[in-house]
Amino acid sequence: MKKIKIQPKYRRRTYDEIWIPEIKMEGKWLEKLGFKQGEHVKVEWKRKKLIITLIENEENADNKSYT
Repeated sequence: MKKIKIQPKYRRRTYDEIWIPEIKMEGKWLEKLGFKQGEHVKVEWKRKKLIITLIENEENADNKSYT
């Protein structure tokens, strides 16, 4: 388990300025879990839960938007 703090991020937009939550993850532990630089991940969400999954078929990763 990793404990990561949700940071505030300032965002300037054309018509206003806002603060939004941001989560950054970095470290060798990601690589040890199979997440390597340059690969794509899929992020799914439910109430108070994020699920991050490696997209193993890279050909499909460039053709789909996971938003």
